[in-house]
Amino acid sequence: MEERKALRAMLKTGEVILVPMVFSPLTALLAQSIGFKAVSLAGHIVGNNLALSEPLTTMTEMVEQVASIVKAVNIPVMVDAGAGYGDPVNMLRCVKEFEFAGAAAIHIEDQVYPKRAHYHQGVEHIIPLEDMLFKLRIALEARTDPDFVIMARTDAKRAVEGGTLEEVIRRCKAFVEAGVDAIKPSRLTPEELKILRREVPNIPMSGTRSVKIAKEVGTQLVVPSSLAPLLVAVKATMDYYKKFMDTGEAEESSLPPGIRELRTGLMEIIGLPKYWEIERASTEKDSPKPRQGEIDPSFH
Repeated sequence: MEERKALRAMLKTGEVILVPMVFSPLTALLAQSIGFKAVSLAGHIVGNNLALSEPLTTMTEMVEQVASIVKAVNIPVMVDAGAGYGDPVNMLRCVKEFEFAGAAAIHIEDQVYPKRAHYHQGVEHIIPLEDMLFKLRIALEARTDPDFVIMARTDAKRAVEGGTLEEVIRRCKAFVEAGVDAIKPSRLTPEELKILRREVPNIPMSGTRSVKIAKEVGTQLVVPSSLAPLLVAVKATMDYYKKFMDTGEAEESSLPPGIRELRTGLMEIIGLPKYWEIERASTEKDSPKPRQGEIDPSFH
């Protein structure tokens, strides 16, 4: 799969990679159109978009989201596979499902499963390192495409079970020794990331939301807050709904400046010009030519 090869090639260069969070095929297409080289899909954003939460989101729901996004773009899709959706035997199926869906990479975390809603309040629980290493071994054995990237994430820094930086380092070293392709420490400060990088060199690492800090500490993947794009979309949508409720006006002319003009760009991003071209050569070849440069706002 070319997208997996592309991601591995990027990781080998050591360059800092900006990986925006997406939550739908359209947002992934938007990211690709702007020029991003990869996108990321987190359980947190999917759970919220489904009006649930990450702990209540199933593997099937996550895999369905991945498959729909992979179909829409031709850049690598990196995916949050949570805690593997169960025990080691569940991990076996988890890897197969995400690999078959077309993900270029997954990250697996050392949290307990089922995940708990209190995780979103900072109450984090992790499993024993030995159990995590066994799950990683199963994951690595389960993949069939050697280019499929498997990352290991640890939440040990803030874990209820005596979280410390020392435990993060211990776990990351063990993950690397187990054979993972990259590591994803969670909740570390820039100074802590520098210490971790000295202790665990020469492997792709995530952990910061700033290119400047990534270059300073030696991390490679810069991924924003998992909810950031959804929050932006929610704010804009809520503003529109409130205005509609207050004014009773739904004409597109009532939209904020510049919004209506996005329609043409959106049509291009989702591929409508290509569909029109095919129809003009087949089902619509005898129809009148459309008026150039005009878009009827009544067409939906």
